[in-house]
Amino acid sequence: MNGEINEVKEREISFSVLFKVFKKNIFIIAAATLVLAILLGAYSVVFQDTKYTAKAEFLVNNILPTAGYVTTQMTDAAATIASTCVEVSTKDILAKKAVEVHELDLYFGCPESEAVKYVMSMISAGKTDADSQIFYVNVTSLEPAHTYRVIRAVQDVMPDVVKTITTSEENSVSAPSLPLVTKVETEKDIRVLSPSPIKMIVLGAALGAVLSYVIAFIIFINDKKVYDEESITENFKQPVIGAIPQWVSESDEEAQKLSRKKLLARDVSKSLRIFKDKLIDEKTPFAITESFKQLRTNLSYSIAAERCPVFAITSDFSGSGKSTVSTNLAVSFALLGKKTLLVEGDMRCPDFKHIFSEMSGVGLSDLLSGNATSSSEVAFSTINENLFVISSGRIPPNPSELLGSNKMAKLVEEWRGTYDVVLIDLPPIHDVADASVVSSFVDGYVLIARCGHSDTSALADAIGTINKVRGLICGFVVNDVNLKVGRNGNYKYKRYSAYGTAYTKN
Repeated sequence: MNGEINEVKEREISFSVLFKVFKKNIFIIAAATLVLAILLGAYSVVFQDTKYTAKAEFLVNNILPTAGYVTTQMTDAAATIASTCVEVSTKDILAKKAVEVHELDLYFGCPESEAVKYVMSMISAGKTDADSQIFYVNVTSLEPAHTYRVIRAVQDVMPDVVKTITTSEENSVSAPSLPLVTKVETEKDIRVLSPSPIKMIVLGAALGAVLSYVIAFIIFINDKKVYDEESITENFKQPVIGAIPQWVSESDEEAQKLSRKKLLARDVSKSLRIFKDKLIDEKTPFAITESFKQLRTNLSYSIAAERCPVFAITSDFSGSGKSTVSTNLAVSFALLGKKTLLVEGDMRCPDFKHIFSEMSGVGLSDLLSGNATSSSEVAFSTINENLFVISSGRIPPNPSELLGSNKMAKLVEEWRGTYDVVLIDLPPIHDVADASVVSSFVDGYVLIARCGHSDTSALADAIGTINKVRGLICGFVVNDVNLKVGRNGNYKYKRYSAYGTAYTKN
């Protein structure tokens, strides 16, 4: 038996996983990209105020203009003065001088102190390079006329401001001259700083793509639902030994009440009853029949049994289609010529009465409690001469104790000598302890996981429960698989679709 407890794979974030998330959500990402680009573009045009800016650049000349040569010390000194000018430009010295000389307080119609503050708020300065002798002053405001008036004032007073801060009575060195590198001559030289709809559209598109992908990735990582075979293989070490497609027929009374779109979307509240209680026959779609044949083959090779193998079939929670899979797997073995026994081990919520019309009131509980003496009394033949079924019988008060009793062990040994294959349909492993108490009697467990219903966390707990009782897990059966689309939007099951579809007219 398999006593290994750690059966859950570590989830790796690889490029292929990242690409799968993108591929699955490509339409959502594209829509988010488009919408956010349009919204930010519209916002920049409608709600953002237009700003106007003008720029003047100044060159600090050789501080010793009478010299016939230029040394490194001179250029370094000029660069230092340019850096000082940048600092001064953002102080009130330049703003005060501009307001005083050009009477900007009268132009703006406000007191001189307020005009100085307003001019200071408009001015920014900097250097493109730390060692450069060139510095610049930007003037930005919401009024193009104000921008033009202030930049012209800055151009005019900047040389005097620089002379003021670089000369003193103790310093005999001449102040540097400041020729303009660029100059604002007319209002046409002023450019619009914002809004830039193109930039906002590009920014919106980038934000939309990144945010939508991040959200999709977070949802993907935290999504524990089973959607296809890959949902199992990327999370667990146990193999997937079967994938049963969605089984919906237009002849079903309930199916006729639903649209095709709802059926294929697996409306949980209605399609569960549509899916249940079916037995494969000559009218069954090829995809369904073939999937059970594949499951039968894989299960036969899952263990090396010298005599009749006994398999326990269970699931994480109810609603996985466990009984339907069990019965049709038994039918598939019987069609192969194997003398097959199907035992309804769920004595709490028996379901075979919905599947077999030949059901009797006597079954497994009667055998285990001594109310029936032999299996031949309660086993009945069904749609195939090789298939025999033992129902759950009357609902007992102590199903777990009966299933774990020595009587059950003796029955299993008796069945091994009579049949070729024994399948025991047990309750979901999380609901009750019934499934785990038979671990010493059976050769292996088959776990049913239903797409869109089962949870990988719950399946991991189920594996842990089986491992604790040293049970062998033969593998998973992924039930109710969408033939066309898996978790990542891949058309994974074309091997079935080429021959038939799950939605067919009988």
